[in-house]
Amino acid sequence: MNADSVLKRNNNDLIRIALGDITFAVATDEQQLIKEFKNNFILSSDETTSHPDLTMQIDYLTAINSRLAREIQSYAEKGSDYWRNFQLGSGPVKGYYRWTDNHAHVVLDNGSSHLPASYIFSLLASAYYILRDKKLNGNAQNNFFLHAAGLKRNNNGYVFSGPSGSGKTTVSMLSLEDSIVINDECILFEKIDDVYWITNTPLRSPLHSTRTLKTRVKSKFFLTKSDRHELIRMKGVEALMKLAQSLYYPANFSLDPREALSERLRLAADLVEEVPCFELRFSKDRQFWSEIDKL
Repeated sequence: MNADSVLKRNNNDLIRIALGDITFAVATDEQQLIKEFKNNFILSSDETTSHPDLTMQIDYLTAINSRLAREIQSYAEKGSDYWRNFQLGSGPVKGYYRWTDNHAHVVLDNGSSHLPASYIFSLLASAYYILRDKKLNGNAQNNFFLHAAGLKRNNNGYVFSGPSGSGKTTVSMLSLEDSIVINDECILFEKIDDVYWITNTPLRSPLHSTRTLKTRVKSKFFLTKSDRHELIRMKGVEALMKLAQSLYYPANFSLDPREALSERLRLAADLVEEVPCFELRFSKDRQFWSEIDKL
């Protein structure tokens, strides 16, 4: 397989997906990757992504011919702009990428034989940040992804975050009576005209909405399970550090990863100043809304 084979594929072979206003077409022969996409992402129709912003080919180093593999590794070791190294966060997923105009070729190394949905999303999110920057001509970006549940209730947006098992899906299920769950796994924050909004992402979750939804954010909550309901106001560095734990950080799949990370943290710092943040201690019943409604 050569580096340009993605260009020769039949359109029916492409996996189509949209993140916000950025559209992707993904090509891969790896059956495990195809399964991860189909099982864990809401895929787009051909009509909505007929002209994707980026076509991305994903391969494994062991699946391409040995000559190309040696060429890729050689270029990356020399620090060439032709092929670059990348790593998804501090995790085990590493590889190489080549970016030309609206095409990217990603080659994962041998230690990344299983790529979970969260890593796939991080890969797409990193490309999303780069493409958004290009669309905005290098101006400050106004959006970031958060591992959180987003709910729409009485035309207001409420965001609940915390580590796995903290209760994002529980809160979402308890709220179904009078709320719309935008997504209880991952949401996109956007700042438009000095107002923060949340919208859904294609990452599947137990209660995700299949419709494109956007709502203005009223409050942000950090979840803690308890035997009672209580709200504790959080501000400044304390709130920022909590929020940072749930950010989808860009991989160093970027021309300047430190600058990209700095921008994400800048936006998070702005959010905790503009949007009221609270620790929500809650038990497994919907009475926590009685506390929230007092705000």
